[in-house]
Amino acid sequence: KLPVSKYYSRGKGYQEFEMVKRWLEAEVTLPMRFIKITGRYIILNFKNIFRECLHSRLNRFLIDRSFKTSKVLTRLFYAGTGYYSSWLSDFYLDCNDESGDWAELVLYKKMLVAKIDSMIFRNEPIFTGIDGSTGIDICDNPIKHFIGSLFRKINRCFIKKYIPFR
Repeated sequence: KLPVSKYYSRGKGYQEFEMVKRWLEAEVTLPMRFIKITGRYIILNFKNIFRECLHSRLNRFLIDRSFKTSKVLTRLFYAGTGYYSSWLSDFYLDCNDESGDWAELVLYKKMLVAKIDSMIFRNEPIFTGIDGSTGIDICDNPIKHFIGSLFRKINRCFIKKYIPFR
């Protein structure tokens, strides 16, 4: 639906979020909120994620963010359209994979500096698909997922902005 980016060399993150911005500018009737999922992934427990998003505040920004790695997991997030447009729609302009300015790092910094109100997902997403950087099949290990879910539930009792241990 949208043309290919003129700035292909800046990397996948730049192109992906440039496309989100173009969609927001081009769409005649915008939704009040949206869920963004990187196209090469399937979320096996999407029903739970979707239900969580439906019950979230309209202007909430749900994204998994790691204090340890100083990254956000941009492969999945939920945002109020107005909130995203006001605060986040231009962050991709600072992305450039060649210089190490990946979307995950750039968005993390933007959120920190601008004090973006966000929360991690209540449910630990179960991803399957092809990693865009390595080309390797990803599939969450059930034991690792169970442990991650447990830590996430405990962590959310105290800190709702960061996922534990990643």
